[in-house]
Amino acid sequence: MEFKAEVNYSTGQISASGSEDFVMRVLEWAKDQRDHYSAEPLASEKSTPHSRQTATQPANQPETEDPLAKFSDVFDRRGDDVAVIADTKKNSTAATARLTTLLYLLGRKLIGKAETSDEQIRELCEEHACYDSKNFSTHMDGLKGKIIQDGSSRKFTAKLTTPGEREAKTIAEKIQSDSTQA
Repeated sequence: MEFKAEVNYSTGQISASGSEDFVMRVLEWAKDQRDHYSAEPLASEKSTPHSRQTATQPANQPETEDPLAKFSDVFDRRGDDVAVIADTKKNSTAATARLTTLLYLLGRKLIGKAETSDEQIRELCEEHACYDSKNFSTHMDGLKGKIIQDGSSRKFTAKLTTPGEREAKTIAEKIQSDSTQA
């Protein structure tokens, strides 16, 4: 299986495709580079208001920032979808599944995909080793009030409620803050 990742970090634009191991090493390297060089903009960049414009971006258009950039240690792009890259391990499979699902739904909402299928959530939970096929619907029932499920307990689409979105953002902000302070 081929993996693909793209990193922008405001025009640094790194792209990698290949084995999962290779792509993960490139992403770690890109993160290290960002952390190392993100301190202060160059003096030449400070001199003019449009100095940070890229060659492909007209000067009269504002920069569009990746909505996931604020949570770079929580989410990453996976093609036209999002991946939860933060450690979401909790003291139980149910708690891990609920936390991972909340974050995933937030990440998808940030990229303009409010609804998510049960298959996508099951795959996510499998990736994070928190999928329990016998208790999955019970685990999702624990998110009542935080997500809305349309459909049956076995076949549904899910989206965040306003309180669920608030909670997911608070959790993502804490994870991001903790990882940048480490």
